[in-house]
Amino acid sequence: MSLPEKTINQIAQTTDIAADDILIVEKSSGTKTIKYSDLMNAVKVSLGVVDTLEITEKGYIPEGYLVANALDDKQAQIRAAYGYYGKEIELSWGEIAAKAATGDFAGLNIGDYKDITLTTGESVRMEIAGIDTYFGYQSNNSHRLYFISRDCLETTYAMNGTNTNTGGFPESALKTTLNTTIFNALPDDLRTVIKADKRLCNTKGGWEWKNDQKLWLPSEVEVWGHNTWSEVGCGNGCGVQFPIFMGSLRHVCKGRGKGKAEQGNRTDWWCDSAYAENTQGFCHVFSGGSAGSINASTAIGVPICFTV
Repeated sequence: MSLPEKTINQIAQTTDIAADDILIVEKSSGTKTIKYSDLMNAVKVSLGVVDTLEITEKGYIPEGYLVANALDDKQAQIRAAYGYYGKEIELSWGEIAAKAATGDFAGLNIGDYKDITLTTGESVRMEIAGIDTYFGYQSNNSHRLYFISRDCLETTYAMNGTNTNTGGFPESALKTTLNTTIFNALPDDLRTVIKADKRLCNTKGGWEWKNDQKLWLPSEVEVWGHNTWSEVGCGNGCGVQFPIFMGSLRHVCKGRGKGKAEQGNRTDWWCDSAYAENTQGFCHVFSGGSAGSINASTAIGVPICFTV
């Protein structure tokens, strides 16, 4: 039996195609048939499409346009250390804390920022400096985001009223000021989500776990990844360099006041590490970005740093 000849536009159309349906394909070798499911697999291979983001082999990254957004998100985290200034975080502080608590960091990258306004009227840009940087260590397996301000506060502060580093940062006047006056100037919705995780702090000649710092300062190791002027051993607290400081000085160099660093107006700023060579000073970052030490009674820049 032969079928009546019809032109293509005379054949009934369908939008309901099952995997086993047969399609006619005209090839250079002649007219062929192909299952719809086999055709779709061939199209996926041609386009580089993957069905899942599951990675079964270490170091393997699936290719294809379906994973472009996911790859861009990860690449943004890599770029953060090399001058990436991030995007504004539109979530509330409560929403940020809720995501962090579950370990859901989707859409959040190193360098992404959220501006806050202190009760003094001063605006401060807070950047994500680390994501689960101390997971299993300081955070006791709680997921955390670490924020450090892009620039320092407009007002400068001395570490102590006299040139002493006895007791290190935990016994300093600046630690008290940060956790009273400056902490109380933060917005209410932010203060409620800040965590006072344990920090292993240099105490000048020793180290101790402290969990009374809702606002802290990074150690020299957390800025540079190694000791320069701080005490080797007790000076690093088993700390690691925050990702935001890796690879360039763009986030190490800070100004005094929001936006000042980008304008070229940079300042010296404090680290929490006591200077190893005497009993008078603490480590700091020079305005040009190098590691240094300075007498404790000197008033220099102070960034806002906290954990959510």
